[in-house]
Amino acid sequence: MSGNKTGKTSLRMNRYRNLMFTPLSKIFLACLCLSVASCNIINPDEDIPTYLYLHSPTLITDENSEGLATEKISDAWVFVNDESFGVYELPAHIPLLADGRNAISILAGIKNNGSSVDRNQYPFYNSDTMTLNLVATETDTIIPEFEYLKSITFELIEDFETGNEFEKLERITDSSIAQYGSNVGAILLGDSIESRSITSLTEFDLPSGGVTVYLELDYKNDNTFFVGIIGHLNSGEAVEALKVVVTPQENWNKIYVDLTEEVGVLNGGTHQILFFADLDDENTEAKIYLDNIKLIHF
Repeated sequence: MSGNKTGKTSLRMNRYRNLMFTPLSKIFLACLCLSVASCNIINPDEDIPTYLYLHSPTLITDENSEGLATEKISDAWVFVNDESFGVYELPAHIPLLADGRNAISILAGIKNNGSSVDRNQYPFYNSDTMTLNLVATETDTIIPEFEYLKSITFELIEDFETGNEFEKLERITDSSIAQYGSNVGAILLGDSIESRSITSLTEFDLPSGGVTVYLELDYKNDNTFFVGIIGHLNSGEAVEALKVVVTPQENWNKIYVDLTEEVGVLNGGTHQILFFADLDDENTEAKIYLDNIKLIHF
């Protein structure tokens, strides 16, 4: 009986060996090897990122020549070794596929004209640049710091602490209202005054031809108002251009109004800053507070 079992086992082994070396089995083995190899090609070893954590930024100013350091920087435009790495809403936690010493540059981004769908680099702030030694899996924390460029011109800085550059704009002293200092400008509407146009006392000689011009403005309001300019043309005609509608804000806010196009169209003369407010239908009275107004250009 043991001899028969041995013979049967040998016969099965011979059949198995023959099966292993048939042409079909060779093809199967080749495909299996290619499949294993292709897995390494499709799923190679992945790079391990390092991280940047960008805090809300800081603006540094010379208050005597640049006014208070109020800002509403919403985004960071990030560059690594001079290559664009994307735009991130602040604060941001950013993965980077880089290690070792790298040059990082951060540019300040704003909501142009207060619009969430029009986000630009603010041209009047410098970039925050640094060299970091990046290590995989580790996080570098950065508080971006920005300053105004030294090459720009401030045509107007009005914080209402010592005066009032605007016609028909009331100057109110009340530290409970003011965000900084004690004084603000105010447009007050009610039964006797349902609308009001506010203009700067000065007519500014602003550059045209596409030179960038912005109006910065801090505000707090319970009624809609408009921001724009008046162009005094060489013909003697005065033309109003309302650029931005500012909706009510319960707390102090800031807006960057791009007046470049309007100044370019209304060229050949001087310009005044214009604010206009009309009592909203649902209001019987309104309070619009303005502060830290800056008119800036290259």
